[in-house]
Amino acid sequence: MKQITTCGIAILYLCAICNTVLGQAEVSGWGNLRGIRVGGQLVPFTTAVGVYNPDFSQATLSQREGPTHTSQYVRNGNVVTVGESLQYNGLGVRGAITNAAGALGAAVGVGGRAATTPATNPAGTPPANPAAGRGARGGRGPGGAAGGFNYTITYTDSAPGTCDVQVHLTSAAAQTIGGVYYFMTLPGADFGAGTVEFTSATNSVPERLADVTGNNRPQSGICTGVILSGTGNQKVEVHFPQASNVVVQRTRGRGVADIQVYFPIIVGNTTAGQVADATFTLKASGDVDTTPVTVSVDSSKTGREWLGMGGNYRLQSPRDQQHIQYILDNMRVAFGRVAMPWNLWQPDQNAPPPLTVAGAAPAAPGGRGGGGNVGGVVPSMQMAQTLAKQNIPMIISCWQPPNWAVLPNAGARGGGGGGGQRLDPAKYGDIAKSIGSYLVYLRDHYGAEPILFSFNESNVGINVRQSPQDHDDAIKILGAEFKSLGLKTKMLLGDTGDAPPVNFIQTALNDPAAVPFIGAISFHSWRGASDAQYQAWADAATKLGVPLIDAEGGNDAQASGYPNVFREQWYSLDEAAEYVRIMRICQPEAILEWQLTENYSVLTPGPGGALQPTQRFFNLKQFNLAPAGSQWISVQSSNGLVLPAAFFDKTSGQYTVHMVNNGAGRQVTLTGLPASVTKVDVYVTDATHGMTKSDPVMASNGSAQFTLVGQALTTLVGAGK
Repeated sequence: MKQITTCGIAILYLCAICNTVLGQAEVSGWGNLRGIRVGGQLVPFTTAVGVYNPDFSQATLSQREGPTHTSQYVRNGNVVTVGESLQYNGLGVRGAITNAAGALGAAVGVGGRAATTPATNPAGTPPANPAAGRGARGGRGPGGAAGGFNYTITYTDSAPGTCDVQVHLTSAAAQTIGGVYYFMTLPGADFGAGTVEFTSATNSVPERLADVTGNNRPQSGICTGVILSGTGNQKVEVHFPQASNVVVQRTRGRGVADIQVYFPIIVGNTTAGQVADATFTLKASGDVDTTPVTVSVDSSKTGREWLGMGGNYRLQSPRDQQHIQYILDNMRVAFGRVAMPWNLWQPDQNAPPPLTVAGAAPAAPGGRGGGGNVGGVVPSMQMAQTLAKQNIPMIISCWQPPNWAVLPNAGARGGGGGGGQRLDPAKYGDIAKSIGSYLVYLRDHYGAEPILFSFNESNVGINVRQSPQDHDDAIKILGAEFKSLGLKTKMLLGDTGDAPPVNFIQTALNDPAAVPFIGAISFHSWRGASDAQYQAWADAATKLGVPLIDAEGGNDAQASGYPNVFREQWYSLDEAAEYVRIMRICQPEAILEWQLTENYSVLTPGPGGALQPTQRFFNLKQFNLAPAGSQWISVQSSNGLVLPAAFFDKTSGQYTVHMVNNGAGRQVTLTGLPASVTKVDVYVTDATHGMTKSDPVMASNGSAQFTLVGQALTTLVGAGK
């Protein structure tokens, strides 16, 4: 471990003068911070803008897929500006933050000019036993007039470990609220046993956070700053240009409680068009872990086969073809997933598919769900044909069913995703014939035969909604139809919107009548999952002896709304790190990026409009250094900041080891290689390198040592004689 010294900071600051301090503060697409990097290592904490309801019992928070909408996400050098609208409808929401009512006392606005509402506490006297906590995702309140706030938040990396914050907020309507606040949440594992100090406070002295949280009460202070100290000499500080009232409290939840800090932007009710400005500075510091790490491979423990990184090809833009061609020309695409616009293939149950009628128009017009000139039947079939010509195996997935195939008024109960429509069980015979006819036509006229079929994310209804029993029934009925037609296409079990709902597949997984028709198992990895949840998918694939596929890879399902986030270093690193976790735990056959088209593109327009690769593109390409057909082998890291995955290819004798280093640079020792491997090639992708090949590293007696670059994907390739 090393601590950043004053001298070290000075050197870094000189570097910052010459080349702006980029990407220290990690800003999410919806304007919340994920933490601040110090010496390449993240000091983790999260932030949000929130609206308290009038009695301070609940708050609506800005959050991913929550009540926020991003209108702008722009980086200009060391400045990130995010434009947001935060929806609030009168009564607040269940979940979010349950506050100790009245804890703020005589709160005032933060920085700049004070909030324009009275500096009084509208919530009254604190209760005897206040409690604080976080709940489920925020959203619309259960009633009240439409309201909310529009705000622009600007984060400026002004010095190493330092971020200046500006908030410009406007009330969309006259609203009865407790106030608008800026929230910070620090992980209890790092800060729960630390201290809190209110600088220039009038009613507080430094206090152990264990005392604050142990008494289950908030601590507040009118101060010009607050300093929270944790393990590893970590400190997170907030400093104001003028005194503000700050509350520190414990969150409610399982396990170690987190520490929450909040302070006001506006206090009390607002009028339509009311404006408030807030400025403050966030600082982070702490020890930087540079301890050497050992990564150990064990080729005696082999697993399933790996084909490689692939992608989705749901056509949605006239510019898709340019992106598709660039990637096919410049990267090995190991697997594909295409859309089946079933709603356009056979819109009338009592008439044959238009494309099969001599002289008929090739495809009916349609919308974003799979029609029009871009996503119509012919372009979708041509996309499948393009992959087939390059011998790229593929999944075909249906998003939009025709109206005749679904039950009337059968939207999903309880919400979730796109709501969805349930297929009419009485029409399953015709449904199977219709889908089968599409696959036969695709095979016979375009030379493309997908190996797997699915209804996209049917557990949440995007846009076919299935229960576990519906899913099981569809596998059996469609699987039997495909077999009778002589198709090699089998059914994809799961294809869920996330990895956590592994229970969705249990009915079919345990149905002997369904198993013969299951060709693979799939989940989507948008919101991540625990190790145990990923392991459950791996176990299911092992039970059936079929491949496991991450059919939609990505770490933010809403990121197309703020596409500049794709070029953030932290986003690329996070995506790569999650893929390595999935590789190591699940041993998938393929991970399919969403998408390899313009939508969520891994490319970016360069000078003159020509497409250029991004860090995310090079991550995918580098992951495919492992030959198709390589076997997963066991690999372990001695440090949680370095995540490994490893393969062995019997044909070439090649060993491939990926390492995502989510911290500072450090020495690494790779062990477990066979003695016949005497040289290891090294490839690095980070913010400034795109699969750059470094000088080779010599190996001896199964071991190799070298310097691992910080915040990077590093891949080692070596072959025995």
